[in-house]
Amino acid sequence: MEPLTHTLLPRIAALALVAALAACASPTPAPAPPPVATPSPRPNPAPVLAPPPARAWDREPATPGTWRHRVAGRDSIAEFVGSDGRMRFQLACTADRDVELAVIGSVADARSMTVRTRTLERAVTASAMESSIISRLSGRDPLLAAMAYSRGRFAVETAGLPALYLPAWPEVTRVIDDCQ
Repeated sequence: MEPLTHTLLPRIAALALVAALAACASPTPAPAPPPVATPSPRPNPAPVLAPPPARAWDREPATPGTWRHRVAGRDSIAEFVGSDGRMRFQLACTADRDVELAVIGSVADARSMTVRTRTLERAVTASAMESSIISRLSGRDPLLAAMAYSRGRFAVETAGLPALYLPAWPEVTRVIDDCQ
């Protein structure tokens, strides 16, 4: 057995020496991660100045006047009379169960009027008559309900005439209810 130990011993000793040296050596450090690129701060762009907001229709002063209701034949009519005693606007439920909206005033080429409520707004087709601009809506048109149940008021605008900011009083609701 001796010849085997003789040849193995120097090999085992050499391996032990290599292992001991390897254990004493310091490990090589891992490479540092590459630096993270941080974007350079950009200056804030100059603010774009928006035009001043248009004044909201529901913040305009109410048109001075009062509503009155009357019945003429089979028609139920609500009239808005200005503080000067002149009629400015009229709602009429006709025998056909349509509601006529009439802005009192003359504009020869009037083709529409715009009705604005808190929940709905729409331009409706209109015709110029002798001394008024008239539009006719079905008695079940949702715009009429929006006018009747608008919180406080609604607006009626016709090109060439002053806008009307009218209170949504019971007279308006009565005419609209009479058409349903």
